[in-house]
Amino acid sequence: MPNTTSPSPAVERIPMACIRPSAQRCYYGAQHLELLTDRMRIHGLVNPIVVRRATGGYEIVDGLRRWWAARFLGWRSIDAKILPA
Repeated sequence: MPNTTSPSPAVERIPMACIRPSAQRCYYGAQHLELLTDRMRIHGLVNPIVVRRATGGYEIVDGLRRWWAARFLGWRSIDAKILPA
C-alpha cells in the first residue's frame, strides 16, 4: 500500500523580523504570557512554531504565544516548521 501521508515539515531557524501574526489571531493575557516567557527563558523553545509563507515573509499558523514570548526575550530568530504551499 503506498504511503499517503505527507512528509512532516522540516524545522528551520527564521528571523523574528520575517514573521507576523495572522490577522485572525489575538493577543493573550499578560499573566499567561509571563509564565510562558519565564519557562522559555529557563528551558528554551520546546516546540517550534508553525508558519506558512506569506507576502514579505511568514505568517504564524500555530505558536503565537511562543512567538510573543520570544520577542519579549529579545530573540532574533526562532525555530519554525514551514507548511508546504
